[in-house]
Amino acid sequence: MDQVVFCGIDGCLTEGKGAALDLARLGEVRALIGQLAQKNIGFCLSTGRPQPYGELLGQILGLNTPMICENGGVIFDPVSERAAIMVSESKIARMARLRHKMVDGNYIFELGHEASIRITWKGIARASQQEIVAQREALAGHFIKTGLKWTNSNGSIDVTPRRVSKRSGAAFVLELLELEPINAFAIGDSHNDRKILEFVEQAMCPANACDEIQALCGTVSSQPGVAGVIELLQGILDIENA
Repeated sequence: MDQVVFCGIDGCLTEGKGAALDLARLGEVRALIGQLAQKNIGFCLSTGRPQPYGELLGQILGLNTPMICENGGVIFDPVSERAAIMVSESKIARMARLRHKMVDGNYIFELGHEASIRITWKGIARASQQEIVAQREALAGHFIKTGLKWTNSNGSIDVTPRRVSKRSGAAFVLELLELEPINAFAIGDSHNDRKILEFVEQAMCPANACDEIQALCGTVSSQPGVAGVIELLQGILDIENA
């Protein structure tokens, strides 16, 4: 493998929480991943979702590459079927204490997370990015003494230890693949993609990405979501075939 594309799930390959998967479009992504592989370009998922969700999307896309789960808190290798937790027990305990403090609120905690917290609430799927960001900033300010990092996707607020992010996950995966950031692309749409987009050589996003992310990216597709990802992957192939 000479290069790799890191790609988010929510907002990139799917419309996010509660939305049906566009299996036809995902089939197109799978075909493009196969064409990229012929050019020695790998494809790795990079998500705030837990390992089982990432593994399922990986099966749909026919992936055998390591994936970043829980915003860098977990790295899953579908070949060995091993999930490496990238967070110490003391920091996991710190997040457990935070969750206990928030249990009486109107928040919903997504199950299956080993090294992060994913917070939603009833109706978040209909909330705007601005509403989610405002709620994230309010929570981060209220719980500032926990020393944890707060980010968000288009359908959640995510909490990880500091220095744990999709960037740290990408650094780990690149080391496994014996590649450098200059050999990497990344596709993202939300605040929790910022670190990985700043880290790689070529940052890309679909048209639905928030303004903060579009400002970071050298390439913005004309289409939103998975249609935009298809456009971006085809663009990479066109350059390779030129």
